Order: sequence, then C-alpha cells, then structure tokens
Amino acid sequence: MLLLVSLLGTLAVLITLFSMLNMRGIDRDYRDLLNHDAAASILIGDALLDLSDASRLVFSVLTEQEELKMRATQLELDALQLQFRSRIEAVRPLVGAQQSALDGILVQEGRVFERAATIIDAAARWRGDRALEIIHEQFDPDLRALRRSMDQLRDASVLHYQEASAELHEATQRAIAYTAVAFGLAILLVISLSAYLSVTQISRPIVRLTRSMGRLTDREYDGEIPGVERSDEVGRMARAMELFRATMQRADHLEALILIDPLTGIANRRAFNQTLAQEWARSQRAGQSLALVMIDIDCFKQFNDNYGHGAGDECLARVARGLKDSLQRPGDFVARYGGEEFVAVLGDTDLEGAMHIAGRFHAAVAAQKIPHAFSTAGSCVTISVGIATAVPAPGLDPKTLADRADEMLYAAKSAGRNTSQGASLRAQRLKLA
Repeated sequence: MLLLVSLLGTLAVLITLFSMLNMRGIDRDYRDLLNHDAAASILIGDALLDLSDASRLVFSVLTEQEELKMRATQLELDALQLQFRSRIEAVRPLVGAQQSALDGILVQEGRVFERAATIIDAAARWRGDRALEIIHEQFDPDLRALRRSMDQLRDASVLHYQEASAELHEATQRAIAYTAVAFGLAILLVISLSAYLSVTQISRPIVRLTRSMGRLTDREYDGEIPGVERSDEVGRMARAMELFRATMQRADHLEALILIDPLTGIANRRAFNQTLAQEWARSQRAGQSLALVMIDIDCFKQFNDNYGHGAGDECLARVARGLKDSLQRPGDFVARYGGEEFVAVLGDTDLEGAMHIAGRFHAAVAAQKIPHAFSTAGSCVTISVGIATAVPAPGLDPKTLADRADEMLYAAKSAGRNTSQGASLRAQRLKLA
C-alpha cells in the first residue's frame, strides 16, 4: 500500500511537473504574442496618426498667406515622413508574413509625400487652383489607397493575433485535459482545482481580450478592456490593448477634424466630395432621385471690401448656421464649397422638394438680417441658389450633376440674384421667384 501510495505520489509529481512545463510554454507563447502582434498594431496606429497629421499640414497651406510658413510646412512634412518610415521599419520584424505589403506601403507613402511637396510648391507660387487640383485628383486618391493598405496591414495583424490566441486557448484546454486523464480519479480534486484556476486566470481572460480586439477592429470603443488591473502578462496585454484603443480613437478624431471647415464649423469640400460619392452610389442602388444644391452669397466681394474681412468671416459663419439649421432630415448634408459658396446634398429628393428646401435656405438667410448696403439684390445679405436633380444611371455621374447645378447657380445670378434656379437632367427648368 505504501509502495502504491509512493508510486501514485511520484506519478502525481511527474504529471504536475509535465503540466507546469506545458503551461509555462503556453505562457511564453502568450508573451511572444503580446510582444509581436500587440506592438505591431500600436506602431501601425501611430503611423496612421502620422498620415492624419500630414494631411492636416497639406490642407493648412491652402489658407496660409506667408510663403515662409508654407516652406516651413514642408520641413514638418519631411520630419513626419521620416517618422512614418521609422515606424514601418519597426513593424517589419514583427510581421514576418507581411513583408511585401510593407514594401508596397513604403512605395505608396513615397507617392503621397511627393504629392504633398508638389501641393506646397504650387501654393507657395500662389497657384491655389493648381494645389486644389492636385489634392482632389492625385493626393486624396493616393492617401486613401495608402490608408486602405495600412488598415489591411493592421487587420492582418489583428487577425493573426486572434488566430494565435485561439490556438493557444486550445493548447491550454488540451494540456488541462491530458493532466486530468493522467491523474485519474485518485487526484480528481487536484485536477479540478488546476483546471478551474487555469481557465479562470488565463484562458477566459485571453478569450475576453480576443473579443475586445475584435470589437476594436470594428471601431467599437465602448466597454472596458478586461484584465487591466492584473499585474501578470494578461494585465500587460490588456493595458497594451487599452493604449491601442486610445490611439485608434485619436486617429479617428483627427480624421473627423480634417472634414470640418474651421471658419464656419460645418463640413468642408473634402467631406462634400466623400458624401456626394456615397449618396450617388446609394441613390443608384435604390433608384431614387438625388438633389445637389449650390448656394452663393450675393455681392460678397462688395461686402468684404466695404465692411472688412472680419465682418465677412462672421457673415459666412452666420449664413452657414442658417443653412445647416434649415435641414430637418438626418441624412441631409450641407458644406462650405469654397469662398462664399456652399453646397447641399439631398438624398431621395426630386426637383420640387429641392426647390422647397431652397426656399427655406432663402428664409433662413433673410432671418439673419445681416445689413448689406452695397448689394444689388437687397438691403441685407441674400443668396442665389442653383439646383440640379437626377436619378443616377449609366451615362450620368456626380460631375455632370455638379456642372448642371453650377449652371443653374449662374442662371440665378443672371436673373437678378436672391432667387433660385433648378433643373432636372430629365426635366425642364423651373424657377422660384
């Protein structure tokens, strides 16, 4: 009996050592997972922030008046480019299977910063129109392509993290099962306790962290990251994920800021271009009419010349607020198009509905009662409105719709200002006095 007890004890000790070695190996794999994938995700997030900062600097030169400051912006971009490249090179040893993707990202990055330098040079030569053309035709598409490549690289890192975490979870479960079989009924209580501690202290927290990482991939930032308070490797992983979430939130916030016009507080032209493309595609799928409304403040140059640029800026802000407050549906959109021009995108709206909303625009601006003694259209600030509507279909595109709305705006000005002119790409022109 004593020999049997001794053998059982020896077997229990050996199996316990075997189990501990297995769990130690799994713990080491968890550390490697943390040091590689989590670190890679954080570096990629920081590189995305560098791109957002670079985009902000490029747009800032369009409103800059001093050439020296424009040239200084180029130096800041050069520093950002070096910082971006250093982050990508730091990611390289952490994502062994993604080397070709990293090479592609560096090629795309070179194009983006080359476009940025061209934009700054054009702005410094007082060719703002050329700078805008480069932004919309070259810089924006290249920047979006680079962001997509970065997002794909980050998603690949997150996917690898999730798959490796799932494999480690399965390995943990297998180790527990083998240990339970080896000990048998004689030491069932010990096995049960070991299984409980392993599942509750290692496997379940890792699975919860994996679910949290999945939510971050979908940009769902609500909820707490489990395990932040722990002092072990699980806690380190949770805190790294918390930092990664904060980095992603900051990147999304900066992305939103570059879509807002700082003077008026409403969307800018870049946001308008994105919204028009999205609404065009949505209206085409639904077979619905899409309305584009161009708005211009009448005699704004005379207002600026006689009342000063400060008053002009205040006028733009008040008109923008009036236009935005006139929109009642959640999907309706208004943006500053440039200078004293604004633009609205109205989904599921025909010409008659767009004319009705244009009337609300006129009323909102009139309610502001901004004095304008130098206008030919009235004693207060007024607007002219051009409207174009279409049901997106083959043979039509957003540019055609925008060109027609611009023609209608010119017709409204030719008709004496303070009026609206509208046309459907399939209907006769209407006029609202």
